[in-house]
Amino acid sequence: MIKRLLLSAFCALSVYAVVAQETTSEILGTVTDGKTGLAGATVSALHQPTGTLYSTTTRKDGRYNLANLRIGGPYLITVTFVGFKKEEQDSVNLILGQDFKADFVMTPESKELTEVTVVAASRQGKVFNTSHTGSQEIISRNQLERLPTVSRSLQDAMKLTPSANATSVGVAFAGQSNQYNNITVDGANFNNSFGLSGTLGGQTNSQPISLDAIEQVQVNISPYDVRQGGFSGAGVNSVTRSGTNQLRGTVYTYIKGPGTQGYDVGDTKIPKQTFSYNLRGIALGGPIIKNKLFFFISGESERRTDPGTSFIASDASHPPNGVSVSNANADTLNALASFLKQKYGYDPGAFQGYSYRTQSDKLTIKLDWTIDKNNTLTIKYNYLKSFRDVQASNSGSVNSSYGRTPGQYAMPFYGSGYTINNNFNILIAELNTRFGNKATNKLQVGYTALRDYRSALTTKGFPLVDILDGSGNPYTSFGYEQFTYGNKLNTNVFQVNDIFTFYEGAHEITIGTQNSFKTYENGFSPAYQGVYRYRSLGDFYAAAGDTSVKALRYDLSYTLPPGSKFPLVGPKDQEYSLFAQDKWRVKPNFTLIYGLRIDVPFFQNTFLYNPVVDTLSLFYNGIHVNTGQGPKTNPLFSPRLGFNWDVKGDQKTQVRGGVGLFSGPPPFVWISNQASNSGVALFGSVSNATNYAFSPDVNPNPNWPAATSHGLSKSYNINVTDPKFKFPQALKSSLAVDQKLPKDFIVTAEVTYAKDVNAAFFQNINLPSTGTPLNGADNRVRYKSSQIYPVGGPAAATVYNPNIGNAIYMTNVNKGYAYTATVQVQKTFRNLYVNIAYTYSKSKDVMVGGSTAATMWGSKPVSGDPNYAWLGYSNAYLPHRIIASAYYKFVYGKNFATTIGAIYEASPSGVGSYVYTGDLNNDGQTSNDLIYIPKQSDFDNGTYRLEASGATDPRTPQTIWNQLNAFINQDKYLSKHRGQYAERNALVYPWFKRMDLNVTQDFYIKTGKSGDRHTLRLSVDIVNVGNLLNKNWGLYKVPSAGVGNGVLNVGIIKYDKLAADGTPIFSFPYQVAASQTPYTKSFKNDVSILSRWQMQFGIRYLFN
Repeated sequence: MIKRLLLSAFCALSVYAVVAQETTSEILGTVTDGKTGLAGATVSALHQPTGTLYSTTTRKDGRYNLANLRIGGPYLITVTFVGFKKEEQDSVNLILGQDFKADFVMTPESKELTEVTVVAASRQGKVFNTSHTGSQEIISRNQLERLPTVSRSLQDAMKLTPSANATSVGVAFAGQSNQYNNITVDGANFNNSFGLSGTLGGQTNSQPISLDAIEQVQVNISPYDVRQGGFSGAGVNSVTRSGTNQLRGTVYTYIKGPGTQGYDVGDTKIPKQTFSYNLRGIALGGPIIKNKLFFFISGESERRTDPGTSFIASDASHPPNGVSVSNANADTLNALASFLKQKYGYDPGAFQGYSYRTQSDKLTIKLDWTIDKNNTLTIKYNYLKSFRDVQASNSGSVNSSYGRTPGQYAMPFYGSGYTINNNFNILIAELNTRFGNKATNKLQVGYTALRDYRSALTTKGFPLVDILDGSGNPYTSFGYEQFTYGNKLNTNVFQVNDIFTFYEGAHEITIGTQNSFKTYENGFSPAYQGVYRYRSLGDFYAAAGDTSVKALRYDLSYTLPPGSKFPLVGPKDQEYSLFAQDKWRVKPNFTLIYGLRIDVPFFQNTFLYNPVVDTLSLFYNGIHVNTGQGPKTNPLFSPRLGFNWDVKGDQKTQVRGGVGLFSGPPPFVWISNQASNSGVALFGSVSNATNYAFSPDVNPNPNWPAATSHGLSKSYNINVTDPKFKFPQALKSSLAVDQKLPKDFIVTAEVTYAKDVNAAFFQNINLPSTGTPLNGADNRVRYKSSQIYPVGGPAAATVYNPNIGNAIYMTNVNKGYAYTATVQVQKTFRNLYVNIAYTYSKSKDVMVGGSTAATMWGSKPVSGDPNYAWLGYSNAYLPHRIIASAYYKFVYGKNFATTIGAIYEASPSGVGSYVYTGDLNNDGQTSNDLIYIPKQSDFDNGTYRLEASGATDPRTPQTIWNQLNAFINQDKYLSKHRGQYAERNALVYPWFKRMDLNVTQDFYIKTGKSGDRHTLRLSVDIVNVGNLLNKNWGLYKVPSAGVGNGVLNVGIIKYDKLAADGTPIFSFPYQVAASQTPYTKSFKNDVSILSRWQMQFGIRYLFN
């Protein structure tokens, strides 16, 4: 009775239905008598570790399907039929998403031959199987255990994919943005759908699930199965481990400390700082009811402290060197700290020698229930509680790549950072049902609750203050982090999927529906406590004593009315999907899959209407916006076609490929920005103002307007979405040949191509459409003002002529593409695994990455109209990559085993853009104007003008030109593009070459009558072995004029001012001003932990 009620409840839910990604595998084939198919033969697959028996009968043509099987194994497949001998295939192991083909030819019974025929199943791995059509990579449990990792992360597994690019903000694939990936674990979404990080827990650098809980990982770049959706980048599916009939468990710890990492990067010695790390975990799985009900539980706790910066401030004993000693002076910063304490009672914290904390606790619980021969139920629960201390965001600073980053220019104070918290509870259930031998059903129901929030590291309320060095570069920052006050995000997602498959002859027809229901509550108001920027420390001291001295820039947001309760807002949407497809086994060696997927998003009206904005008619290109209108219901149609051809039917030559459309939701923060930025009832703002005096007061703030109430403000930012906006969609195609070589080596040649059909694109429609061309060699358009409204300038602002800082408009364009070409060689045999791949790729798009709509627009480097959809190299652009991995396990004696695993990676260490420091085109952004690369004749004829960078710079224009000209000559990119504007992300960094190593030693014994096995496992993971052996090996390079790693906007030339005739005048600031050392090389060693060896020790006890 209970069983029936349970099944009825699940079936009732199936009339609803999210993005169902792969969690199981399938066994299929044909049973014949050697000539024709046998109808009614019984086919059983026994999962030997659990005793779970899956059974069906052949249809009238002898075909059978055992769908939705647990991955792994081994399985024993048995076929029986009256009048024929029993046939078996043994040692079958299934990988995630695999169609394992098991054909049988039955032999008639005779009196002389009565034994069972048992044969080893054909080896069908991740490469040769009929479900493999598009570009994908599968990472097994053995790879997860035996290859090196110190982060124990899904990301480390994902980067084994040949086309992966592990950027500073997440892993991108095949040149496409990581913001369009979809990550699932057991079918539950594990990506941050709001878009603030690539994965759950990403902001706290915490893994959302223990690596000990993962069984397999599947990376799909172009799966032509329409059941897989919710992404236009890549789909990453993982399945957790399950319990079996044998009780198995492990307890473990991983440790490292100051003595387990390197401090030498070339000739640079990094100061040794105290830090600590400890990870402890436990995993246990086994039977609750043998052959029936199983459990698996994994728990893990991580505690670490890390140095806040590897740089130190300069002093008499440590002159600035641009590599490990900053231009910022320790005596100057100490004096500033004393001044702030004495005058304002504000302690900004340390500027060096401080540490950041990272903590996380995670739990995974899984139950597997074999209800009966036709139904299995799995219930999974995941929990995470985590936090991390983080340096202040660079967004909104003088340089969006390094404006508040400790480095060669600046040393911000500890108190300018913040603590981020990422917590979640996720529950998902999956019911798999077989209806006789003709149909199957998979139903998934899940709920996700995410709770993310920030707190400041500062000791009290105080505005954020950015101090520059007098030459336009950052020097220090202190105060309340710009994006932290009230920053809170509550996300709730309910998801239900139902997929029904029925079999008709050679056709496997699937229909399904996938829906998700998402709600967000977001508190976000940048610069809530105010952000001041001063040209120099001297200017700040002057402003602190004289209110007539104004800030170089001031930004502020405030609730309406000022001081009222901080509101939470956010979008609500439903995403419905319908799909149908046919997997046609055209021939025994040729499979064709074709289908159609329709995704339909619906947005609830949670946006506030601003009647004043509705009347404004002067926006860029005449665009009219309505802040109260969200995106309309715009369906996305995604037809797909894929094929798999085993050329000779012997699994030696396989041709596969396909073409199709893929779509998925954008980061919802882009849409949520509209709910919180309408100018109505919630927030007002001051943006990029220049007439404000300094005040340490934040609540109440003297800069709050005096007479503002609920309703309309006269100063604010707005975000609006085009009503015709569609979720990002890309057309993808691929073609591959897999060839088995002697000794079971497999070589693969594969090409992929993706074209953006609906790319998200951002404009600031409050920027004028036209401007005045500059005189000189750099003759780009400069805008008279960075704002259309208020008409007449800030002094003319009223409620009906509002001062709009930014009006960010999100729409679509159909520009952007990426292509890859990969050659891969691999071999898996018993205890040996080898894989090596080379990928060439090129990718261009119209936007760069960003966590808000405003940063998506403002951080994109341009040389023309910032609102035009210029194609540029993408942030995920990686022209070349080599990735190799291998392991070998030695078993010797009766009680010993040693495993050695290694990963080798070589590629350029990133891309970047050469930009001016300063706002040449007057669009309100200070680090997004791509430089003009001057020729000798430009300087000689006076169309390219230079001046000293500050009063203490003794250089003449000729001297500066000689130095700048020498820098251009030695730069591979700049020297080839003189007389042109630099391109976005065309600066390709030098190659890094890194090898990581894992050595694991097992000591084991067997006890008791049942032969229980007890293992003590000692392991060491070494990242960047080359640097351990030689301080000049394994180094990463970054631009000499940049700070940090990843995609950088590199400011080597500073825009100073316009001459009377409209010709811009530039300066070429020193790399080290104290020693008057100019930039002479494009790149320098990255002294971060990336360039230094790390070692981690593991101690583990396992039983069975």
